[in-house]
Amino acid sequence: MPTCFVYGTDYYRGQPADVNLMHGYLLWTDRPGDFVKKPVRECTGNEILTEIFYHFGLDEDQIKETLKQTYVSVAAMPYITSQFMPRHIADRPQVIPDGCVNLAFIGQYVETPADVSFTVESSVRTAMMAVWGLTGLQKPQVPMYEPIYDVRVIAKSLQMAVGSDTLSLDVRDRVGSATGGATAKLVNAALKRTP
Repeated sequence: MPTCFVYGTDYYRGQPADVNLMHGYLLWTDRPGDFVKKPVRECTGNEILTEIFYHFGLDEDQIKETLKQTYVSVAAMPYITSQFMPRHIADRPQVIPDGCVNLAFIGQYVETPADVSFTVESSVRTAMMAVWGLTGLQKPQVPMYEPIYDVRVIAKSLQMAVGSDTLSLDVRDRVGSATGGATAKLVNAALKRTP
């Protein structure tokens, strides 16, 4: 499962105008690819990029031509994406475990309600929860920003998904049917929460 970020041509100071940069990471490195039939951990950088280009919709000739002009640097960092792997609620401790009066856990590997990991905000939030909880400070938590329920974010995502500057109900239905109805359910739920 790849995640890729494509940066502009002027991302680094002194970067030549004809040089583009893509950064990405992969989960489930033990599973064989759909195009390159071997696990990611056994692949070369070019093989990994070949698999990603296949998922981007490039044909074999386009992939070969692009790889001729590409340099790939690979680094194995087995724990960098561990926060995103499937897990159960009990896999992480609560910030302040039940019964504790002088012990708390902070950082990205604790359970926080409605928050994501891998952000500075999640680490700061857990520290605030720990300090305020252990000291008895009665201060309201900074509310979580929930873009999944923000109609503006959903509308912009739909516009980008269909390549349109305007939205209509038929666009919502088209995207919904292409995603098995999941997107339409999300949009409908967000619209119900909108004042």
